[in-house]
Amino acid sequence: KTFYDAPNNRRILYGWVAYHCDGTDWTGVQTFPRTIEMDPNNPNWITTYPIGEIETLRNPETPVFEMNATDLHNGDVKTIS
Repeated sequence: KTFYDAPNNRRILYGWVAYHCDGTDWTGVQTFPRTIEMDPNNPNWITTYPIGEIETLRNPETPVFEMNATDLHNGDVKTIS
């Protein structure tokens, strides 16, 4: 799916990745939103990058490698700050 972000003059893409996690009924996950643009160096190519707003989700005090998925169990709630 895509939508046009008029205030920022860009097209945004949301994708779906087929994914199965053992022990769940998950059938996939939604990707981070990405920009879609024509490659300025090759008009036959399309480029796609995560939108810049994704950077606001990063917390330098909690690097991803410190989060341990084995600490979570079905139904658990963990606050991420």
